[in-house]
Amino acid sequence: RIEPADVDETIDLTLDAAPFGPGSVGLIVRAVPMTEGYLATAHTFSADDRLEEMTFEVVGAEAVGLDDGTTVTAMAVEMRLDGRTQRYLIDPETRELVKMAVAPAPGASIEATPR
Repeated sequence: RIEPADVDETIDLTLDAAPFGPGSVGLIVRAVPMTEGYLATAHTFSADDRLEEMTFEVVGAEAVGLDDGTTVTAMAVEMRLDGRTQRYLIDPETRELVKMAVAPAPGASIEATPR
């Protein structure tokens, strides 16, 4: 049950599965089938206790250079939530995150490579 503070009524909501916590994106994005075109939807509670829908889509493959000088063909998985998109590049063999990109605001972009 969700009881918004600014509404005088209780809303009953039935989901197909339990919602995930906000910190579970990294687990989900590495667990989806690494097949281009795969699309999944999951629900999460936001930091302010709103129920939100996340979509995960495998959008293709991309070569990523690693610190040791090798290159891996990573699968690009885009996670969309609340109008924002995060892009995760996952090694399909090891399921390790090799790179991620976030656009926190229009015109801004942050890329990170785990070490």
